[in-house]
Amino acid sequence: MNINVNPYIKGLSFTKPVIQSIEPNSKVNVIIPFTTTIELPTQNIQIKIEFSQPNGFIPQPIILYVATKEYPKPQLQLSQINNTVEKLTNTKITLEIKNTGIGNAEDVIIKYKLPQGSYAADKLEYNLDTIKAGSSAYNTFEFFISNNYTNNTITIPVELTEKN
Repeated sequence: MNINVNPYIKGLSFTKPVIQSIEPNSKVNVIIPFTTTIELPTQNIQIKIEFSQPNGFIPQPIILYVATKEYPKPQLQLSQINNTVEKLTNTKITLEIKNTGIGNAEDVIIKYKLPQGSYAADKLEYNLDTIKAGSSAYNTFEFFISNNYTNNTITIPVELTEKN
């Protein structure tokens, strides 16, 4: 048995089954498991299954038309809820992380990077787990600004990552 996929699609794989023999007037069910990665595009493909037989009695090929669908991707947006900051006080900022995509954002991690003269009151990295499509998660981060910080404004870089 030979299986061809046209056009070739990155991320699509399968195992070619082997049929040892089929008795006359009988049927054999064959399952061909296809697996994909998240890189699979939305596309129409043709799967052609051809048979071979040593005696030359070869059945017609089977052609299947299949529509593949791209993995629904999340789209994360970050916005700050509050922004009042004072030196030498415990300052809290709350961020809203909104998933505006069509897929769930899994294993969402937010990392804060403080400039010199500012210090975290707690950890710098938080795991927000999963943010479903259309939903938001909130993260409150506490820090201090010392008198050694001389700028009038403070920018706190944030790195946002997720599994996919």
